[in-house]
Amino acid sequence: MVALCDVSLEVAAGEVLGVVGASGAGKSSLIKVLACLQRASAGEVYWQGVRVDHLSEGQLRPWRHLVQVVFQEPGSSFNPRHTVGFALREAFSVQKKRLGGGEVLENERLRTLFSLVGLPFSQEFLSRRICEFSGGQRQRLSLARALAVQPKVLLLDEPVASLDVPVRRRFLQCLNELVSTTGLGVLVVTHDLSILDNVAHRVLVLLAGRVVEEGPWSQVRRFPLHPYTSALLDASRDVLRWQRFFLPAPSGCAFRLACPWVSPACLSDPQLQSIQQQRVACFHPLVGNISREKLVQP
Repeated sequence: MVALCDVSLEVAAGEVLGVVGASGAGKSSLIKVLACLQRASAGEVYWQGVRVDHLSEGQLRPWRHLVQVVFQEPGSSFNPRHTVGFALREAFSVQKKRLGGGEVLENERLRTLFSLVGLPFSQEFLSRRICEFSGGQRQRLSLARALAVQPKVLLLDEPVASLDVPVRRRFLQCLNELVSTTGLGVLVVTHDLSILDNVAHRVLVLLAGRVVEEGPWSQVRRFPLHPYTSALLDASRDVLRWQRFFLPAPSGCAFRLACPWVSPACLSDPQLQSIQQQRVACFHPLVGNISREKLVQP
């Protein structure tokens, strides 16, 4: 089974790229490949023009700090036996070795990190274990640990899926401030399009492991070209409805079994084509004055 096929993307400094799609679209697999946590059977991963996906683990080690991953469940990515202070100082020690063993002002750096992610700094706070924090605090601590090694790119896998609305809003505001102040490049994977409204510059829409639409988020939000993107936007308040009834087609366009505009051409695989600022893989892109309501099945 192919998890990803013909996916090409780049993340620039100071840019937030959203990757959206229903469960099983290949979003988490994409993050693992980009972070070189999983080797792809084909394709290449580059960092500033240098190919890195074929390097051994030892050769990758100096590069690892530049690209950090914040996983969907931060509690499981921390060692439950260690305190938060130990986990963050461990990240500092890795960087200290990379910098040649120079002295690191840990408390000052911890204070700066906590300020960046909007958490109070205290020794009592650092002495707790990850299980003693709320979901929002765990997510911020996970973000702080990723930032501890001064990365250039952050890969976020469903970063607010387990958070309630107020905590989600604060986390996204924190992320927005980080991008504007530090120039981080960020890739955010999500199935919830609403979280991209305040943070994303561009969006990549995945369907059955393929890119079906790409473009500036503000443009795609207003004028989706692919019927699948339109369906995701219209069903954003009821995503499970689409996940329950959508079954990828075994061949041709993966959305053709649910698309009201299906035609014999859809038995073939559509290729990405450029339309103004967007790219779309569809034989019947939504152009002109066609309303999305006409494309949503009852």
